[in-house]
Amino acid sequence: MRAAIFAFGKVITTTITNPSIIIAIAIIGTVGIVLTLLFSLIPILGHYLGTAISATLMAGILGMAAYGSQFGSPKMSHYVDTLSKRGWSVFIAVLLEQFFLALVGIIGAVAFLLTIGVGEAATTSQNLPAEETFGALGPLVLAFMGLLFLVVVVLGIIFQFVDVAVVLDGKSSLGVFPWVFKLVAVNPLSVIGYTLMKALHLLASFSILYGIVYVTYQLSEILGIVLLVVLGVTSLPLIFAILYVYHAEYYIQLTGIGSTSGS
Repeated sequence: MRAAIFAFGKVITTTITNPSIIIAIAIIGTVGIVLTLLFSLIPILGHYLGTAISATLMAGILGMAAYGSQFGSPKMSHYVDTLSKRGWSVFIAVLLEQFFLALVGIIGAVAFLLTIGVGEAATTSQNLPAEETFGALGPLVLAFMGLLFLVVVVLGIIFQFVDVAVVLDGKSSLGVFPWVFKLVAVNPLSVIGYTLMKALHLLASFSILYGIVYVTYQLSEILGIVLLVVLGVTSLPLIFAILYVYHAEYYIQLTGIGSTSGS
């Protein structure tokens, strides 16, 4: 928890005093969204490729964030340097991450169908009415869905460090996975605290924005819509810049490494 709290203490100052990170987030984030939407038009693999390309583009921001946190005044040259050194590794790692999650989903779906089939066969053999059959399978279905949800949440918590471990720690596309599993296993409370801090940041930020827009919209619909656009353009890059700076700073605090992108 100490790393999660200490890291966040530096984040606001680092982000505000380094507007280049906010500008980069706005530009690269927009490009990433457009590319993701375009690649999603490609059947089957398009979604995976688009997500991997977008994540790779955004990974360059981590290099800027780490440099800004440690040395100040990050430039786009640090972004380009990060991508040139780590971009391909991030791309492959994110693809592997997505295929692994898809594999978990497929295995979960097959296991779910087999569980339902076996349970239904068992209850049918006892000549139970349909209502009793459903009642008997209900707890089993809920337990399975709860377990699958827990697995997905745990993997999400673990995989959130894939990009930053590749960018700042120089991990390979394959070697990063056992590393992030070990990282979370050794620091479970700290990682949970970090994840909650990110969630609270997003919740508080969007709640404040929603409240401002809602009150303004009640006074004037046109003014509310204009304010929504203005806040979206000005506030969203700041909100996500804070997330990326926090992501880099927390990893540095947790592992005790120095930035490998500051050269």
